[in-house]
Amino acid sequence: MDMWFQHQIPLSANFKFKGFDLNFFFMGISGNDIYNTNLYDLEGMPRLFNSGIQVLDRWTGPGTSNTIPRALGAGENVTVSTRFVEKGSFARLRNISLGYTIPINAFNGAISKLRVYISGQNVFTITNYSGLDPEIGTHLTTNNVQQNYQLGIDRGNFPLPKSFTAGLQLVF
Repeated sequence: MDMWFQHQIPLSANFKFKGFDLNFFFMGISGNDIYNTNLYDLEGMPRLFNSGIQVLDRWTGPGTSNTIPRALGAGENVTVSTRFVEKGSFARLRNISLGYTIPINAFNGAISKLRVYISGQNVFTITNYSGLDPEIGTHLTTNNVQQNYQLGIDRGNFPLPKSFTAGLQLVF
């Protein structure tokens, strides 16, 4: 796997115009490969259940699929190979916030600042990776010990959740 040549690409900006403010933070990685064990489980057909729909187009004889082997055919279906390696490049909008500060003179001095805002975290991800999340981390064992030797291996970690917030900021 080509993990040694990955590049992190952060981009952040803050804008203010009249009473509006906007800030965002994009983060991305390019040049990394991911060993997708989800494909191993869903397309390798190591058992008779829980396969992905892609195995319906598996090899069934001459002239059929050359990308997915025959069902329960041999150990070659789940042999570690580049068949389960995908490009893991991605760009993700990590944080974005849009707000409006209402002018102070609108409240006759009772409030020194009133700001209304909306924000979002992990709003969208641009990637060609077929797994749940291209931003994979380390694998934790049952004793919560990090297994750093598994960097670049997607074992079906939960993806980062999207969240949206709306708020009102008052300063008296």
